[in-house]
Parts: sequence; structure tokens; C-alpha cells
Amino acid sequence: MVLLSGSTRNTHVHQHLSTVISGFLVRMLNRHSKLWLFVVEGLTSFAATAFGYYVYFLTHSKFGFTNNANLILAAGAGLIYATFSWLGGKISQKLGYVKTMQLGLALATGALCFGGCVQGLAAVLLTLILASIGFCMVFPSIEAELSEGETSRQLQRLVGWYNITWAITGAVAYFWGGTILEKLGPRAVFFVPCVVVLTGLILATIASRTYLRANPEGLIHKPTEIPTQSYASQNETASKHIRKSFMYMAWIANPLAYAAINTLVPIAPIIAERHGLSPMWAGFYGSVWFFARVLAFILLMHWFWWHYKFWVLLGTCTALITSFLAVSLSINLPMFILGQILFGLATGLIYYSSLYYSMHVGETKGEHGGIHEAAIGLGNFAGPATGALATYFSSRISHADLFGVTLLLLLGLIFIVRIRITTAHRTMGS
Repeated sequence: MVLLSGSTRNTHVHQHLSTVISGFLVRMLNRHSKLWLFVVEGLTSFAATAFGYYVYFLTHSKFGFTNNANLILAAGAGLIYATFSWLGGKISQKLGYVKTMQLGLALATGALCFGGCVQGLAAVLLTLILASIGFCMVFPSIEAELSEGETSRQLQRLVGWYNITWAITGAVAYFWGGTILEKLGPRAVFFVPCVVVLTGLILATIASRTYLRANPEGLIHKPTEIPTQSYASQNETASKHIRKSFMYMAWIANPLAYAAINTLVPIAPIIAERHGLSPMWAGFYGSVWFFARVLAFILLMHWFWWHYKFWVLLGTCTALITSFLAVSLSINLPMFILGQILFGLATGLIYYSSLYYSMHVGETKGEHGGIHEAAIGLGNFAGPATGALATYFSSRISHADLFGVTLLLLLGLIFIVRIRITTAHRTMGS
């Protein structure tokens, strides 16, 4: 009887799981549902993190890259991402969001497969270039397609789930990425992300067929002209100035956040060695800020008080600088972990602000999504490039790279304050 009861229980569990999975698949492939976009986004985020963040462990261990060499490599990857994210937004506006996404997935899949099959530093660098181009065609397209035709409140919800999706999958990828590298070997850094992206490409190809038949506007998106109101009130005009100024300030704050992130990522192998962590344990301990960022996204999706509040953005940028120094200069694991918690919360709010304002202000969502992603690439370039230059010109100063990036963050914060003051004067004079 006990065995029969256990068997029956297992049968019920399997039936329940089958029902849940089949229901999820039916909903995902529904022609009016955007759920498949979130799944493709999550798969792409996992692959981009597993490859893009652990390639520096590979170059450090296999090719002997120092902190400075990894910073230069990260700067080059950031410059590529900035350029092609902007172009990807432009292309998606003309070619169509879904087609551009599929093209990017195909390019990333091919690049990662090439990197896994061909050995040598040149192959690693070429894979990094091509995969980066592919990834930065995917994300602006998904952002724009998700937000197309949505109300302001629905946009807030969709942006929230978009952020939570890529943040969770990115956190999981970093958490397990060290284990993948350590247990499966260097080639797994290419092949595991390759299989994941290929899965996303297959899903996008299948799901988009029914989706595009029901949403033909997903083929081509043209910017909608915003009608001018000749009798607009002074308050409405001021409100428009304020909204645009917050979008511009967020576009500055976001690359600052990624300047900090992409300085920490290439020097992560050295930080791990300082704390006596293997790649596997570096993934476990070093993923704390990823999960803190997920928490920030969950909170911001449900709270609206931060919208267009300058003091929130100012305080967050200050926390970003403080936590960056705490993580990079940490002398023990508690300091390393606590610094990451603050760092994750700060980067989460800054990213959320940039994407929300990009989608909320204006109608050219594809271009705004491209600018938002290009700003990330600009930060990915500026951070490590500044660190590398600071080390080159001030090699005798300990941690010159970190202090150089900190100065960059402070200058960016001053520029944000300047925009705020200029907007306030313009609003008062209108």
C-alpha cells in the first residue's frame, strides 16, 4: 500500500508538471502573447553572461592576461557593443524588431560555435567580436517589441519583467559559470552558451511565425510623429522638458554604472585570487551583486515613487561610487559581499531608470532602445579604457586603475547635476 501510494503520488506530480509545462508552451506560442520574447531574452542573457564574463578568466589562466590586458580587451568589446547596439536599434527600426532579433541570434550562435571549435587567442578575440555584435542586435529589438503599443502602466510592468528576466538568468549564469569552466573545461565557455543561444533561435523562429501573423506591425516599425500642440500650457511644456532631461540623465548614469561593472568584471580573476577563490567559488561569491540587482528590479517594478525624482538618481549614483570602491578594494569576504549588495541595488535602479525613460519618452522605441544599449557599450568601453590608461600613466600608484575609474564616475555625476540645474532654469524661464 505504501509503495502504491508513493507511486500514485509520483504519478500525480508528473501529471501536474506536464499540465503546467504544456500550459506554459501553449501560452508562449499563443499568437497574441509576448511571453516567448521573455524566454528568448532569458536564454540570450544567460549565454551572454556565461561567455562574456568568463572569457576573462579564460584569457587570464590560458593566455596569461594581466589586469591591464583584460581591461584593454574589455574596452575593445565595449566599443564594439556601443557601436553595434546603436546600429542595431537603427536596423530594427527599418528591418523589423523580430527579424533583427533572429539575425542577431544566428550570428551569436555561429560565433560561439566557431570559438569552441577553433583554438588560439585570435579565435577567442574574433568570437568575442562577432558574438558581441549578435547580442547587441537582440536586446534592443526585444525591448522595443515588448513596449510597442503598451500603455504607460503596462509599460512599467513589462519593463519590470524584462529587467527581472535578464537579471535572474544573468545571475544564474555567473553563479554557475565558474563551475562550468572548472568542471567542463575551457571549451565549455563557448559550447554551453552556443547551445543556449541556438535554443533561443529555434524558439524565436517557431513562435514568431504565429506572432507576426497576428501582429503584422512587428515586421516593420516606423516612428510615429508626435503631434505638436500649439496651445500647450506652460506646465505641459515644462513637464516635457523634465521628462526628456531625466532620460538624458539616465542615459549618462547607465554608462557610468556599466563603466564600474565592466571594470570589475575583467579584474574579477585577480580579486578572486586575493580572496583565495577558485573560478567555481568566485562564481558563487561574485554573483551576490547580480542577485541584489534582481531584488532592485522586483522592488522598482511595484513602486512608482522613484519616477522623475532627482534625489533618487543622485543618491543612487553616489552609492554606485561607494560600492564600487568597496568591492574592488575589499580586504575580506564580508566587505566583498556587503559592497556587492549595495552595488547591485545601485546598478539595478540606474539601469531600470534608463530603460523606463527610454521607452516612456518619445515614440521611436527601437532607436531609443538602441541608444540605451549603446550607452551600456559606451560605459563598457570607458570604464576599462580609463583603468588601463590610468595604470599606464601612473603605474607606480597602487590601484591606479580603480582610482581612475572612480574619477570618471565623479565627473559623470557632476555632469548629471549640471543637466538638472540647466533644466530647472529652463523650466522656470518657460
